[in-house]
Amino acid sequence: MNEDDELFNIDLDREFELLMQADKVRAKPGGVAVILTPVAEAADLAALMSLRGISGEVLSTQAGTIVWQRLAADESDPFDALLGDERPIPPSVDALAAALSEIIPYGVVVLMAWLESGDVEPGVSGQITARRYVRGEAEEKLAAGLILNTCDPLVEDLLLGRVTPEDVDESARAQTTGRFAAIKRLRRSLKERGW
Repeated sequence: MNEDDELFNIDLDREFELLMQADKVRAKPGGVAVILTPVAEAADLAALMSLRGISGEVLSTQAGTIVWQRLAADESDPFDALLGDERPIPPSVDALAAALSEIIPYGVVVLMAWLESGDVEPGVSGQITARRYVRGEAEEKLAAGLILNTCDPLVEDLLLGRVTPEDVDESARAQTTGRFAAIKRLRRSLKERGW
């Protein structure tokens, strides 16, 4: 049997089905926010958040610490998709980003992904937007594609629902704690930096 015969004997439907089953990094429908921060240590950000009474999934990446949040089903209006880059940030994400930008002097960047199952083609389609927050206020829109190009690939995987914080290595996650533990952590961190 030559190569041409083998090529024509491939069951393309079966091969496609196997690819779909094996591809564990498929995007999933839903709304996800990833808030990028310049804080180097996830434990430090978790401690700062604890002191301010802010809760969230804190993860470290190669380019800084992020906070991940999944949107509730009722936080997304399908007609907002018509607004493109002007699409409003959902209230829960807006409140979290504003609170974080008040405790981080350089501000934060919010990446929002709204994904839905494709009606015409198989797979997931949607929209990703980006906005900067400084001192508790939303500022200018940013080019989400350019920001994603500079991020750790984990950020894109989290945004597209390919992975969740539970899939990330335990060492990259930090939990918000009580006030006493948060103060202790920050004090130790400042000592390590010679402050």
